Amino acid sequence: MKIAIVTFAAYGAGVQYTAQLANALAAGNQVSVLLPADADTARFTKDVSLIKLPLPFNLMPAAFKALCPGFMSLFLKMLDGEKPDVVHLVFEHRFPFFYACKLRRSYPLVVTMHEPKAIPNRGWAANLLVAALQFINNSLLARCSDGILIHSENLKSTGLISNIPADKVHVVPIGNFSFLPKNPHYSEKTGKNVLFFGRIAPYKGLEYLIEAANMIKPSVPGLTITIAGEGDLSKYSKMIADQSFFAVLNRYIPDDESANLFQAADLVVLPYTDGTQTLLISLAGSFNKPAVVTDVGNFADTVEDGITGLVVPPRDAKALAEAMLKLLANDELRTSMGDNACRKMKGAKYSWDTIAADTMAIYNEAIASHAS
Repeated sequence: MKIAIVTFAAYGAGVQYTAQLANALAAGNQVSVLLPADADTARFTKDVSLIKLPLPFNLMPAAFKALCPGFMSLFLKMLDGEKPDVVHLVFEHRFPFFYACKLRRSYPLVVTMHEPKAIPNRGWAANLLVAALQFINNSLLARCSDGILIHSENLKSTGLISNIPADKVHVVPIGNFSFLPKNPHYSEKTGKNVLFFGRIAPYKGLEYLIEAANMIKPSVPGLTITIAGEGDLSKYSKMIADQSFFAVLNRYIPDDESANLFQAADLVVLPYTDGTQTLLISLAGSFNKPAVVTDVGNFADTVEDGITGLVVPPRDAKALAEAMLKLLANDELRTSMGDNACRKMKGAKYSWDTIAADTMAIYNEAIASHAS
């Protein structure tokens, strides 16, 4: 089968996810990936054909350029040159729906909806506007597609997905993220280290982690809270000022440095106040690290409470502090949960070979649906 995967993501989790999926699908299929010209392509194998789109590296400029008729015309010409049997759009919120309207005339179309609902990330007025635009865009994408792929059963209850015919919606989890190489020369650090990793955004709940860290600091000598990721930290600057146990790397973190940060962590904390899913739980598991997460999106589906990590209510700094302290104070329990997380992520359910097989079945259904 000739498969065309399209992503406008140039770096980070978006392109990493696309690479793992494309690599797995390339075993027995002809796979092309259309992506920004300057995208990080280090994780793609030679079996995947890369088609470079003249898109800016950063998301917002790329999103605006994607709205231009001239770019759309060029994109469709490049896609037509691949003559795919099926087209797969990943990271749906970055695609204007009219792309799908054009594509459906010629190709069976599958859309991965990583975010079937808008995540509050701005002021209330902007949140309402973005939520309305995203709902409209994703609804029209769903109408134009032959198959919808989501990452968790509980996402079926979101307003958008619940309105789509059930036979059109397929659940395929995010696969394991064991591709980051561990540093064989890594030297053990002293003291306990908690890692908050990823782009800084209001819904990530960083303020609750900071509050929880201050609660447990007297009980954990040598504690370090590492905050690593790009984004606006101004909201939190006063909360972490003059507190030496916060280590802040406020920038994009490349893969080799990311690996060092996960190796140095005793546990990974995701104190989100909202969300759908994340690649970070899988990434933590690949480094044998347990995760303390809030009960949002599919987090509680991915983290088995008490087995591979701990799940706490969102916006509850006290519960978060108790969970962090429980693991930091018990090396045997923490190590056991980290090993459990690693075994789970290496299981068949999260294997990219399994995910590729499930995705191929979705493609075949989409091709049959499109033909009829």
